Amino acid sequence: MNSEDKKSAIACTLNDDEFRQRRVLARQTIIPEILSYKRVENGLNLVFSNTPVTLGHVEEFVRLEKGCCGFLTFELDTPSNAVDETIELAIIGPAGATQFIDMFIELVEDSANERIKA
Repeated sequence: MNSEDKKSAIACTLNDDEFRQRRVLARQTIIPEILSYKRVENGLNLVFSNTPVTLGHVEEFVRLEKGCCGFLTFELDTPSNAVDETIELAIIGPAGATQFIDMFIELVEDSANERIKA
């Protein structure tokens, strides 16, 4: 399979254990920093607080996800000056990638509900 085939295949390459570990990592790093999210056509827009730690976590998340979900496109918009207050990440996929976007939204919502209960 060439790199173009890998990019067009709608499948995560993580095994079950790796997938569980990635969910834990997301819940510990980027999900607590999400200020808001919005489903968009074929994807999801996430808005994060603008701190160096958060930016590092988001960049690492994108790097890891590009390695296992080559069918997704990640567009990271970082502040160009001190006036900008948020980091924005768009995760876009082909039409068949809806289940992956839905799984991430579910993870975000489950984490938010747990924080509210705590």
